[in-house]
Amino acid sequence: MLKGIISLVGVSAILSGLALLFCVISMFIRRKFRVQSSVVREVEQIPFRNIRWAFLFNCGFYLIPVVTKHGFPADILPAVSLLLIILADIDILIRFLPFEFQLLLFFFCFFTERGHILWYDKIVGFLVPAALLFGIYQLIMKRQSEGQIGFGFSDVLFGGCIGMIAGWYDGLLSIAAGLVLFGLFSGILLLRGADKKKAVALTPFFVFGLQIVQLFNPGA
Repeated sequence: MLKGIISLVGVSAILSGLALLFCVISMFIRRKFRVQSSVVREVEQIPFRNIRWAFLFNCGFYLIPVVTKHGFPADILPAVSLLLIILADIDILIRFLPFEFQLLLFFFCFFTERGHILWYDKIVGFLVPAALLFGIYQLIMKRQSEGQIGFGFSDVLFGGCIGMIAGWYDGLLSIAAGLVLFGLFSGILLLRGADKKKAVALTPFFVFGLQIVQLFNPGA
């Protein structure tokens, strides 16, 4: 029991550290190529509470398989699940997903071989959830005040990658479950008096949504 707890804490801490490292790499790339991004400049001043939330997310990701005996399907390349976690961590840390790492995630998702998901299934799997999220994105952008960070286009791409590895149907279920969890979590924060304009990372809930779908449909 103690060994398992130590392993859980250790892995979660390592993943949080990798996410911070990816943030530093992204910041270096943007400075090197003079890409303007006010969000990435804040990486050196990441609030400790964001690091704590990223650590707790990692713990939750690995606790679910332990408690339920179901996690990510074994035929999903470990690099894909690792990138999903790290990108979700980055979203928690700086509320921004660097495009270069999203492109890397897209690459791994597309070339990850799964017996029942062919290449054209992956394209459909990407487009269907992405189209749904893009519609939501457009609606939110019309109501979002200028300069306010909320639902971003990077969330659309991330959701599309979820559909690519899970299939369009399970991808939609994962997105739906993630949005429900996101709504519940946001509601709890509002009840506790949180600032309504404060952004909440969405991608971690997509990852949890994928886990929930795999829990009830482990053969997918």
